[in-house]
Parts: sequence; structure tokens; C-alpha cells
Amino acid sequence: MDASGNQVSQSNLGEASQFQPSCEKPRRQVSTTRVIRITLFVALIAGLVIAGKLTGVTDNLSPEWVRDTVRSAGVWGYILYVVVFVLAELAQVPGWMFIAAGTLAYGRLVGFIFAYIASIASVATGFALVRWVGGQPLVEIKQRHAKILLSKLDERPILVVFLIRLVFWIAPPLNYALALTKIRFRDYMIGSVAGLILPVFGLSFLFEWVIGYFEGG
Repeated sequence: MDASGNQVSQSNLGEASQFQPSCEKPRRQVSTTRVIRITLFVALIAGLVIAGKLTGVTDNLSPEWVRDTVRSAGVWGYILYVVVFVLAELAQVPGWMFIAAGTLAYGRLVGFIFAYIASIASVATGFALVRWVGGQPLVEIKQRHAKILLSKLDERPILVVFLIRLVFWIAPPLNYALALTKIRFRDYMIGSVAGLILPVFGLSFLFEWVIGYFEGG
């Protein structure tokens, strides 16, 4: 009995040892893939910042520069505006600058429409990239109110994202933080689409009023 029992236990150990390498292999692969993705993401952000410095775009970046650039591109200026908006947000450039540029280039209504589209594209891109990377956010969330809202995310994900957009607007660090939670992309986008309307429209209206005030004066 003991001898046969020992033989069975040894054979079981032998079989288990055969499966051990195959269990460790995917872990190494996943870890390596994650490191590569994080490296690519950091390289993308660093590349955008360096390219902006070398080309002088960062130093000359202003609502007027964006307006002149998109206008000179003709019909393609609309697409260029959205693309530059998204890339600039990834590089931590303040989004209000592009809303002002959209208002300068296209007026309040059309400027609002394209600023709204670009804002949605921006938050979607930041979220998707960080979730693809599966790493850690590059910037720590320091706002106390933002932390409180994030703590309620599991209970009411759409409402929390809506309030975050309403108060903090695009906020790339919050996009990164949200991407590392369990929130579904659908809920994230519903909350973002609904929450961005008022702040983007409000800024478009404000900039049109400011522009009209100074031009009138």
C-alpha cells in the first residue's frame, strides 16, 4: 500500500513538474509585452515634446498660430485641427488653447462643434493608449475632489465620469487614472460625451465674447 502510494505520488509530482515551465512562460511573455508597451507609450509622449521643441511649435504655440495653420490647410484644416488637438493633449498642452483657436478660425458654433469632436477624440485616445499599455499613470492625481469622485466609480461609473468631465474637463491625468480602473469603455465614453458638452460650449462662448470685446474696442 505504502509503496504503491509513494509511486503514485511521485508520478503525480513528475507530471506536475512537466507543466510548471508552461505556466511560467506566459507570465514572462506578458511582463515583457507590458514593458514594451510602456516604453512605446513613454517614447510617444517624449517624442511629441521633443518634436515640438525642435520644430519651434511649442515656443510659438498660441491660438493664433493654430488658427492660421488650420486655415492654411483649407478643407483638410478641420481634420488637422482634431489631430493636433489630440496629439497636443497627449503632450500635456492645455486644451483651452485649441478651443480659443477653433473659435478664432471658425466662429462660436462651428468652432464649438470641432472642439467638442476633438475633445471626445482626445479623451478616447488617452484612455485607449493607457489601457493598451496596462501600466501605471505617468502623473499622480492630486486633486482631492477628483479622488473622491474616483472612489465612487464602481457604484455609478457613467455619473462619475460625467461629473469629472463637467468639473475637470479633459484632464489627461484623469484619463490615465480612469483607464486603469475596471470601468467599461462604453460607460467611459457615454459619461465623457455627455459631460464635455457644457464646458466646451461655455469656453467657446467665453472666447467669442472676449474676442468680440477686444476687436470692438
